[in-house]
Amino acid sequence: ADEGTVISSGGNEEEGEDDKGNEQRPSSMPTSLLPSQIIFKNAIKAIPDDVQFRLRFVEACRTFPRTKPLEDLIMESVTLDFGQSAEGWVARIAHAEEGYG
Repeated sequence: ADEGTVISSGGNEEEGEDDKGNEQRPSSMPTSLLPSQIIFKNAIKAIPDDVQFRLRFVEACRTFPRTKPLEDLIMESVTLDFGQSAEGWVARIAHAEEGYG
């Protein structure tokens, strides 16, 4: 598949419920970003409770072209995992103000 091809990453992790009981919808990711998506998901399993850690992934995305789908996935994870927390709100507001949300 070429860089523009979008495929579903599949697997039960993308559909149904995650470990925390949150409902997840299937996602599509350009094939070129799938390795980065896997790295991110494994990283947040190892360090699950750190918003700033996730925001550093967003910063890394911004140094590469065509990473918006991955950035969106990261910010969705902030919303899902940090919902109503002050730190989660601040992260989402800052992201939106920067014109990326």
